[in-house]
Amino acid sequence: MSEREIDLLEGESLHRERIALPEEVWFCINVNGEPIVRLAATPIDLKALAVGFLFYNGYIQSAEEIAAFHLSEAPCADVWLTHAVAPLHGTPLLTSGCGQGVVFDELYAPLQPIRKHLRFDPRRLPTMLAAMQQAATHYRRSHGLHVSALFTAEGRMLAVAEDIGRHNTLDKLIGYLLLQEVQEASILLTTGRISSEMISKAARMGLPLVATLKTLSSLAVEMAERWGITALGHITARRMRLYTHPHRLRLEGSPSPPPAPTPAGG
Repeated sequence: MSEREIDLLEGESLHRERIALPEEVWFCINVNGEPIVRLAATPIDLKALAVGFLFYNGYIQSAEEIAAFHLSEAPCADVWLTHAVAPLHGTPLLTSGCGQGVVFDELYAPLQPIRKHLRFDPRRLPTMLAAMQQAATHYRRSHGLHVSALFTAEGRMLAVAEDIGRHNTLDKLIGYLLLQEVQEASILLTTGRISSEMISKAARMGLPLVATLKTLSSLAVEMAERWGITALGHITARRMRLYTHPHRLRLEGSPSPPPAPTPAGG
């Protein structure tokens, strides 16, 4: 975390104050000796970020394909795989993520709808949010980072990720799942707006439920509907918005609706 002295304006008076700033660096990833990407990122959990990025973008399918991994002070990740890098096909898409990430349109192609069983009490979400924020030490210092976390169906936190880019937090969580071989994750909770890229990453992790403090984009809602993901937003202790697939929620005093049909072509 970087610190800097600034002028604080209070009323008509200025005085000096030392504050923490969210740290942002350029992080490069090289695969088999060739540069692949340079990401704007927060320099924590960089191995997980690199592994998650490579998985989501189709370079690897498991951590076992990584023969060697070296992280330099630049910072830069040099990753050597057990195989050559297959060329990626499709049209590059400029995403809405911080740093303007590029993915290939085949990553947005319809997946099989997520059928994972989940019966979840949404009243647990504020408590889960508090646990996530408590675990996010860098976020608490600067309030300038995004935070995302994975939870079990029972609401137990498995991993938390912090970064200047909200999409990077999901890559870090993907990396965690691969490196730790975790199978229990069912719920994604995040502080940032959920875009189409983030829904795509949640789908790649096989998560049946995503929730955010903010909102979802229109394309993210369409993709969540098509891929069978229950999506909630604007979470507070008293109310929240339910965008898609309410059948997974356990609501006291009222029967849960039947599963929504998956649109044709989904």
